[in-house]
Amino acid sequence: MALLCLNVAAQAQYQVQDHPSVSTGIAFSPLGSRVYFVGGESATGAELWRFNDNLPERLTDIWQGVRSSITGNLKQMPVVNGSVYFPALDKTNGGTILYAYSDAGYLTAIPLSPAGVVEVLDNEVVTIDDTIYFVGRDNNGYLDIYGYQPATGLIAQLTTQHGSAGQMTNYNGLLVFARTTINMGSELGVLDLKNGKSYTYDINAGNSSSFPGSFTVVDNTLYFAATTAAEGRELYSYDPLTGPVRLTDLQPGAANSVAGGVIVHYKGSLVFSAYTNSSERILYQYNLASKAGTQLGAYHGQSAILTSAAVYGGKLFMNIDTSFMFNPESLYIYDGTGLPKIASQLLGGAQYQNVYGLGVCGNKLYFTGATLPNLQGHLVVVTDSTVLGVGEQLVATGIELYPNPATTEAHISFSLRQATKLNVQLADMQGRVVYASAKQYSAGKHEITVPVSELAVGVYMYTVADADGTVLDRGRVVKE
Repeated sequence: MALLCLNVAAQAQYQVQDHPSVSTGIAFSPLGSRVYFVGGESATGAELWRFNDNLPERLTDIWQGVRSSITGNLKQMPVVNGSVYFPALDKTNGGTILYAYSDAGYLTAIPLSPAGVVEVLDNEVVTIDDTIYFVGRDNNGYLDIYGYQPATGLIAQLTTQHGSAGQMTNYNGLLVFARTTINMGSELGVLDLKNGKSYTYDINAGNSSSFPGSFTVVDNTLYFAATTAAEGRELYSYDPLTGPVRLTDLQPGAANSVAGGVIVHYKGSLVFSAYTNSSERILYQYNLASKAGTQLGAYHGQSAILTSAAVYGGKLFMNIDTSFMFNPESLYIYDGTGLPKIASQLLGGAQYQNVYGLGVCGNKLYFTGATLPNLQGHLVVVTDSTVLGVGEQLVATGIELYPNPATTEAHISFSLRQATKLNVQLADMQGRVVYASAKQYSAGKHEITVPVSELAVGVYMYTVADADGTVLDRGRVVKE
């Protein structure tokens, strides 16, 4: 596999690896010690890939030939019980079904017929408590949400003829999605899976749709964009106690404020594309504490929109889709001060356009980007030396977690060169935070006790970061 490695001398913090033979990289997911993703090449189209010894290798050719088995719409691949799950075309009937690929190298097609599912929609797959949720189509053409439990092999239908084809997300154990009904159109749907309850919120009253989407979860609150006839498309919050609450009306009246694309959380603010009075798209930062907003730049007129983003090494990496005639670059980096910078200023001059699939796994940032002059898309991997813990810039040393495996408590010991505030998190393999601590520590040796007795048996990721978000250490801990 061809590999072009650019060792960035001018900005030694970053090392950039271009993989020109892999035309696409999206839906990056950690499994075991490897990173799995949907990759593309000319000979086979889009298939399941993984990194093996820092080199990408293709694992499947389900359709066999140049036709893609996995579409480019997939946002994530859930990992449950040692396998990664994804929808892909079934060559037998031509439809899309659910597949599992284990870290041991076994590909399994999940039988859907007992539940009456003819096809799995390929854009949304979500996992909650080791159950995989997807949108399936039945023989009558109805779109509904189904849940698959790998441990039992059972598939359960969770909605009935609701046309649930919109975005889905895991909101602290609640399944939130865009639910379509005859009486209300496309509105906010919430499934309380543990208590067996279902809710629909008619944000745009009547049979008109609010089209909720761009979901992002911050602590105990869900944030999203929705449309009403009176206010246009605005930013909303949701929690089970208050229901949906509109947060913005940047363009008073029925004019849209939120311009589409993604909404991302960064350093206590939500960052998204918004409209100005002149209908120009800008980058907007909404502070969750002060409820105030700040403009972060116009980015060359009406074509600018935030399409992909990821927080890596304490910085926000963003693809701001702009008009190419004005700017040959679309990848920007923002550190929370001033305005976002063009990424080439920090990545040794590499100019990336049409960036998508931005994702962080382990200590690396992954994305698909095109470079001048031919604008051929390919897989890119960025390594930040501060995330890896290389060099003397780190204030913490000797970070160690023990025992591992743990049954009742895990201990994280470390030494600080200077007084520092540290943020410690423990999350499950689906990214749900199960423990968090933020505390100021003096210089010297310290130990943090993390209770794990109430956690389900399985693998968890711990992260130790400083106040700026720079990751000092991360790793896996097994709960027995």
